[in-house]
Amino acid sequence: MSTRPELQVTESDLPFLSAGWRALTGAGGAGGGAAGRWFGALTRRYRGPDRHYHNLRHVAEMLRLLGQFEAEAADYDALRLAAWFHDAVYDTRSRTNEEESAALAGRAMAELGVPPGRAEAVRRLILATKRHEAEGDVPDLGLFLDADLSILGAPGETYLAYSEAIRKEYSWVPEAAYREGRLRVLTNFLGRERLYYTGPLAERLEARARSNLSNEIRALAS
Repeated sequence: MSTRPELQVTESDLPFLSAGWRALTGAGGAGGGAAGRWFGALTRRYRGPDRHYHNLRHVAEMLRLLGQFEAEAADYDALRLAAWFHDAVYDTRSRTNEEESAALAGRAMAELGVPPGRAEAVRRLILATKRHEAEGDVPDLGLFLDADLSILGAPGETYLAYSEAIRKEYSWVPEAAYREGRLRVLTNFLGRERLYYTGPLAERLEARARSNLSNEIRALAS
């Protein structure tokens, strides 16, 4: 019997996240000043008991993937800030998570001294995760959305663990209603002309993502 991949934060993730945050914010240490306070606030949010997928591991995986494209990014720091804040507010009963996460990011960036132009870019990146469509002239938007949805193109066992984690996050939804809603979301994604906007990621993930989505759709419809 195979063991499902772990989707919770690991001991190796924590030093990576802490060091990355210090480098991003210019903090002298994880406990000092506004940067330290926000690091603590974010890690507490992402480690909430209801965070089965939208947790610190998800943030770490996004940051690792974005790091592969640092040289190509128009504003790598905006991408990293958006990765940290995009799911900071996550309530499966709410329809305003993206707006609230963007507002939280705005307050944080004001305290952290992030330039207004970068803060606006972060806000727009976060808000775009509501529909996951690379529209408008937002720099790096396709790359950011690709990183957020990279789990769709994960190996089969990892994708299955992801789909089970999402079900746990919606455990309050009755089974029939969950299947209906999840089918609607997955069918929408599968019907898109393309799932990924960044050439190298599309080559790496597109085919497997479509296979994973098709498999889950069949399972939900059975």
